[in-house]
Amino acid sequence: MEQKINRLQTKVFEVMPFLKKNKFSNKLIEILLTAKFFRYLIIGFTTFFIQVGLLFFLIQILGFEKVTANIISSLLSMIFNYTFSNNWTFKAGTGKHKQKIGKYLFLAALNYSFDVFLAFPFLAITLAVNPYIAKVIITGIIVCWNFFIYKFWVFRK
Repeated sequence: MEQKINRLQTKVFEVMPFLKKNKFSNKLIEILLTAKFFRYLIIGFTTFFIQVGLLFFLIQILGFEKVTANIISSLLSMIFNYTFSNNWTFKAGTGKHKQKIGKYLFLAALNYSFDVFLAFPFLAITLAVNPYIAKVIITGIIVCWNFFIYKFWVFRK
């Protein structure tokens, strides 16, 4: 996988040579086009599908109340995400779980607050952006900064 990603980095710089000349964009491409970033995206999409699948299963099959089902599916998907981000995506090992979980939960609370209290009201209400498009924009922003915060703070070796 690493070799394919290295070839992809090379191809990106061949197609857009101006990216290599700019130090910031060069470094950004080198950080984002890594196996770690692709593992991060895989775990993120998998977490999303687990959460939605559990939500559906709990409501439609088991007959749970919607809010209760959402809480359970969110918590279980967060456990999955933490476990696989720690062990597979960032390979941060088994040590210092209390610190990592604390950082992980702090970031989750920050993301939630950014979404619910700041970004969504600003985009969907103040700027009148379609709420679904607003949610996609907000999620994209959170996904981007989470990678860097996970890599350099939460799961730093």
